[in-house]
Amino acid sequence: ALTDTSGTLRLDVPMQVDSLVLFLTVTNLTCADTDTASVPILKQSIYFPNVFTPGESTNNTFFGFGTGILQFEIWIYDRRGDLVFHSTDFNEKWNGTHNGVTCHQGTYVYRCRYTTQLVPNGWQSVTGTVTLLR
Repeated sequence: ALTDTSGTLRLDVPMQVDSLVLFLTVTNLTCADTDTASVPILKQSIYFPNVFTPGESTNNTFFGFGTGILQFEIWIYDRRGDLVFHSTDFNEKWNGTHNGVTCHQGTYVYRCRYTTQLVPNGWQSVTGTVTLLR
């Protein structure tokens, strides 16, 4: 049994698993309730964090996490819409600079497109924001 009050549960699942069946129980001093949920495992996906801290010892670059990525391209823009970073290499990380100059603390917009092993000929896209903290 796992007890977690943070609202987040992390499980490391072998790649050959397609889904998990979770049996959930919630209790308090007077009652209990149970439920079952089937959760699909996404094997080819991409994720970007929403904050990073250049200059610190950890979390000091911005980059994506993903599996099964074949082709990749990302653009990062400042609040004025100026391009501050571009890459076609999924492993390249943004260090919070533009042309060697430190970027200001703030929120930046990214746009990414990529293909995966499951859909090699179909470009997928994701957009979001990342906050640069100094």
